[in-house]
Amino acid sequence: MSETAYLSDVLSENEDWLRRVLFNRLQDRELVDDVFQEVGVALSRDDLRPEDSEKLPAWLYRVAVKQSYLARRKLGRFKKLLTSVQERMPITEQQRDDPLDWMLGAERQQAVRDAIQQLPELDREILMLKYTEGWTYKELAERLGVTVHTIEHRLLRAKKTMRQLLQPVEVVS
Repeated sequence: MSETAYLSDVLSENEDWLRRVLFNRLQDRELVDDVFQEVGVALSRDDLRPEDSEKLPAWLYRVAVKQSYLARRKLGRFKKLLTSVQERMPITEQQRDDPLDWMLGAERQQAVRDAIQQLPELDREILMLKYTEGWTYKELAERLGVTVHTIEHRLLRAKKTMRQLLQPVEVVS
């Protein structure tokens, strides 16, 4: 297999979760595309890439994070994460029959978004990757370049904080 094909495979294998991390930090799909290209450029450079292929996911994560910071600086200010996520859930037949159900569901979604936004950035990313990608603690630790204990601690803290934030608005009991 040629080096170009190998690098293309590595980037393809990690693309979904890297784009999720970038979107979580940038909140702009077009900007994610630009920054993802920069990650690909960094991967193509032999002098930057780690020699051990097992370290590539953690390295790609660090490159993606650094590139996202550079992109936000270029825009002139840091954007608040998850503020542009205002998409409403599609209205089901049951919700169409009872607009109150739709309105309460939309309010609950917004309360969860607001609570997630209040989490520290790394905790928010770990929470999103765990529950949107279904990764194990070990996979999270390997890809983010931290220990399993760190993942366990951050997830526990993030879930506790989410419960505390959502209890006053009666999203959780």
